Amino acid sequence: MADIKKFEKKPYVDPWDTDQGDWEYFSVPKTDIFGKAHPGFSLNKHEFKPGERYLVPSAIAAELNERSQVFNTYTARLLQDTIDYDALRKVGSIQ
Repeated sequence: MADIKKFEKKPYVDPWDTDQGDWEYFSVPKTDIFGKAHPGFSLNKHEFKPGERYLVPSAIAAELNERSQVFNTYTARLLQDTIDYDALRKVGSIQ
């Protein structure tokens, strides 16, 4: 029979209460790849507006970078010639 390991419960540490020496800058672009105003990001109670630069904890910066990449991928996908027009029509994105 396999040994059962017990996990130690670590106390929650709010990333905003961490040492600012480990924080990173995150910039939200003013526009998307189409030149339209970028919608910005929100993470819980924090809003990150287009054209602004923020000093954030590294864990928050990683999350925002991931969201930015997903947004850019989605936006770029609209330019692909292999786009699924039928699916877009069904969700009402195009006529």
